[in-house]
Amino acid sequence: MSIYTHGGDLAAYVIVAGEGNALTLGAGAALDAWNTRTGGEQLTDLTALDGAPLAAIVSSDGTDGFAPGQIAPYKAPLPAVWLGEAGNPAAPRVLSLTVDMPDLISQVGQAATDAQRAAEAAAASAAELAASSSVDGHEAAADPHPQYLTPERGDGRYLAAKPPPSAPLTEAREVFDFTSTPASSDADMRQVYVTHNGVRRLVAWLNERGYYRAEQVSGALYDAPLVSITAHNGTGRALQIQQRGADNVRRDVGGIDKDGRVVTTDQAWVAPAAVDPGATGKYVAKTGGSLDPLGVRFDSNDIVRMRGRLTYTASTVSGEVMFTLPAGYAPTRDRMLIAPVSNGAASTIEVMTTGAVIVRRPNTGAPSDISFDDLTYHR
Repeated sequence: MSIYTHGGDLAAYVIVAGEGNALTLGAGAALDAWNTRTGGEQLTDLTALDGAPLAAIVSSDGTDGFAPGQIAPYKAPLPAVWLGEAGNPAAPRVLSLTVDMPDLISQVGQAATDAQRAAEAAAASAAELAASSSVDGHEAAADPHPQYLTPERGDGRYLAAKPPPSAPLTEAREVFDFTSTPASSDADMRQVYVTHNGVRRLVAWLNERGYYRAEQVSGALYDAPLVSITAHNGTGRALQIQQRGADNVRRDVGGIDKDGRVVTTDQAWVAPAAVDPGATGKYVAKTGGSLDPLGVRFDSNDIVRMRGRLTYTASTVSGEVMFTLPAGYAPTRDRMLIAPVSNGAASTIEVMTTGAVIVRRPNTGAPSDISFDDLTYHR
């Protein structure tokens, strides 16, 4: 944008060497404008005073109201330009300063004066505000809004802007308190991205409800999304699973121990729904001493483990129901198992989808005990 006026003054003439090196006015001479004395860039956004573009600066031929050789006023983008023979970048150049220089100096002086006055006014205003904000300038009164944030409460609540604490916290450093349940389409609370081979991938995030998520992605497929490091002499589990009961109490229900083994000991043993439900009088749960009571529990979501012993007091008959499983433990398909017998024989039993545990191979040698210790079946 051309904003500085050049030419039209006493120094704006083109002088050329004539015959015998006599200096004469160069009427009709074409000039190029440059931003430096040598080299640099040619200025092409030159205009006449009325804004009309100029391809080059041409000195007057005396027919346009200016003296022959005089450079008529024009506009340039710089306050100082270098003029040289048109079409000849190697030609010598002369400096042309804007004729707006007096106005520019006046404007700078006025700006400095205005800035000084503004600074003085600001200082006076600050002094007045300081006086009105002083203890003497306030009326002593009880805080009408004690529930609002105070410096002490602010220091305690907004710890993120302060250095990390070195003592235990009295309240959470950061709290998200949603007043409604976020939908699955709502934004995640936190996301971590990694770019590999120019592809930006999401690798870890807290979802819209704050639950942790992680995903293996190219560039680190060897990395585990979740790692728990235990101590060789530790006693705590690497992963603890708890369940909140109907009584609102959390109880351990499983996990992974410090050595990476699945924990099943939290699963409760459940007694049979009934022993000898057919009332044959032959089957009695054996208890006492170091024996486990008859029962079942889950080893995993689809493996059920049995324990305990059952005494038969008379020869068994195929199809008789020895006991029935508690609700929820029956298999989805009938399962046939081999159970050891205390008389040295083996008994074929079948766990039915109805929950009935029945005899499949008759047993003699009563009284004897059938052992269900560590028998498992796929549910």
